[in-house]
Amino acid sequence: MTLAARDLTLDGRLSGVTLSLEPGTITAICGPNGAGKSSLLEALAGLLAPDAGEVLMDDVLLTSLPPRKRAQRIGYLPQASEIAWDVPVRSLVELGRMPHGDRARGPVEAALKAQAAASPVADRILFVGRVPHQAVERYYSLIDILAYPRKKMRLTDLVTPLKPLEAMAQGKLVAASDVGGHRELIVNGVTGTLFAPDDPPAIAAALAELLRDRDIWDERRRTARAFVEADRNWSSNILRYEPVYQRLLRRGAASLAA
Repeated sequence: MTLAARDLTLDGRLSGVTLSLEPGTITAICGPNGAGKSSLLEALAGLLAPDAGEVLMDDVLLTSLPPRKRAQRIGYLPQASEIAWDVPVRSLVELGRMPHGDRARGPVEAALKAQAAASPVADRILFVGRVPHQAVERYYSLIDILAYPRKKMRLTDLVTPLKPLEAMAQGKLVAASDVGGHRELIVNGVTGTLFAPDDPPAIAAALAELLRDRDIWDERRRTARAFVEADRNWSSNILRYEPVYQRLLRRGAASLAA
């Protein structure tokens, strides 16, 4: 792959830069602070749009390539980056595999498949990979219980996921780890089942109990779906957020007036 810039100009930081990065070579960009080194790298990665000039990958305009195609071929490591939540280093690095879609494999996939193959119910364990959007509803129709074993970390305590809501809206039973994001959606024993996070035996026990107690399934499904319809629709979301935006707008107007 050849990455090239022609007459690249960017907001006073770069002016008429032309270069070609050839495969099998290492190029070092040197200069004082503020010379535009980081800006040049961001422009070459397609993260900054130049005021003039163009960036080409194998003689094709970088801007003409879909983001996924660009991300499959260009890796960009900034000189500084702030991670908003606790993420293991391995998980952070693995994000670089996301643009590769079905070819992206986790570091323990082979071990998990071997463990599944050794299970007495191996014929019931499927690794389906990424499901096409148009097939999601069909997959839901085949499932009785959806389990969400999120690890406990700052991210999962603060961020509320959408997938459990999607499952409840489909009339499916939901079991999830007892972390903050899940507790916003699930009342244990009412709209779903919560189990201790980072505790495989607790997951197994919760799912086994749910499978045994089938008499509660219909009522649980109805209650969970009613919760989604009443409290997690767009109208109710707007009612929650509109006052917040109105306060921010009034505060901004007051600051401008002062």
